[in-house]
Amino acid sequence: MVSMKPQLQFQNRMNSILDKVLQTLKQEEQHNSSIMVKPEVILWPDPDRQWTAVIPILQATLPQMLVYGPYDHAIKLGPSFWNIRDDRHDGFSALLNYHIFTKENLSKLIYTYLGDWIRMCDATRKSGESVADNLYSAAIKLKEKLKLILQGEAPYDIFVRWKPIGSIK
Repeated sequence: MVSMKPQLQFQNRMNSILDKVLQTLKQEEQHNSSIMVKPEVILWPDPDRQWTAVIPILQATLPQMLVYGPYDHAIKLGPSFWNIRDDRHDGFSALLNYHIFTKENLSKLIYTYLGDWIRMCDATRKSGESVADNLYSAAIKLKEKLKLILQGEAPYDIFVRWKPIGSIK
C-alpha cells in the first residue's frame, strides 16, 4: 500500500505558499486614503520566469492581474506602456512601449523629442507669450528628472530594462 502522506504534505505546503502570495498581493492594494492614492499597479519583475506556471492560478483569484508580454487578450497578456509627462495638462507627454524602452531610446526621448519641445517653448517664450514660461519650466524639470533616471542614481534608480534587478536599492 502506497502512503499518500508525503503527497498531501507537499500539496498543503504549496497551498500555503499560494495563500501567502495572494495575501501579500491583496495587502499591496491596501492604502491609507488620507495620505496616498490607491496603487494602480503592482510591478512584480520575474526575469527568470520562475512564476510562469503559477500565473493562471493567481489570475483565477485576481482577475485584474495582467502579464507583460506579446499581446493576447484571452489570457490577459500584453505590452506595458509608460506615460512620461511633465506636470502640465498642456505640456510635454510621450507614451513609451516598454518592449522597446532602452537606454538609447530614453536618451533619444530626452535629447531629441523633449529637446525639440524645449526649444519650441523657449522660442515661444522669447516671442512674449506668457504661458510659454510655465511650459518651458515644466519641460526643463522633466528633462532633469529623466536625466537622473538615465544615470540611475538613487532615488531615481527605478527598474529599467538595461539595469539588472539586483542593482536597484
